[in-house]
Amino acid sequence: MGKLVVGELTMERALEALEGERADIVYCDPPWGPGLLRYFRTLNGEPDADPSWPEFLELLAQVIVGCVAPGGHIFIEMGEQWADELAAAMAAAGAPESGRWTCYYSSPKRPQVVWYSGPGTTTDPSGLSGVKMTHTALAGVARVGALVFDPCCGKGMTAKCALRLGMRFAGVELNPARARVTQDILERWRRR
Repeated sequence: MGKLVVGELTMERALEALEGERADIVYCDPPWGPGLLRYFRTLNGEPDADPSWPEFLELLAQVIVGCVAPGGHIFIEMGEQWADELAAAMAAAGAPESGRWTCYYSSPKRPQVVWYSGPGTTTDPSGLSGVKMTHTALAGVARVGALVFDPCCGKGMTAKCALRLGMRFAGVELNPARARVTQDILERWRRR
């Protein structure tokens, strides 16, 4: 299993989390748009932070493309409003769009996108939300022992779904409190 690294997303932290491997699958739910990007910096005790959304997307795309194995699968959850910007950043980094599904988040349900780049998948998470959406997306490409990487892993939904499917997990998370939730999931799984 890879590990969880806490701190700002950088290529160095991503490579540390992957411990010398490249991910078979990247599944990520990064901040959606400049407002959430600022919010998570504020939540992390950086009230004066004014991060650049285009620079963040470029970095995210470079990290993901730099960490996924050749022939690997990339899934990214994104608000519909920013999905085209995400697609452009990923294409510029070398990961063209192969699929896009409309899914939902929150209550009441609001549309979002699960964006995909890769050689193909048997999955269709259209219309789903939450854990069921993430599990369905991963199940379409799951292989026992595969390494799943989440560069913005938050509270560990990707980790939970990957482990349930018999895969390994590595991640990076900016906020220490959110990372502790993911770490608890990983520790409970190791004790099984």
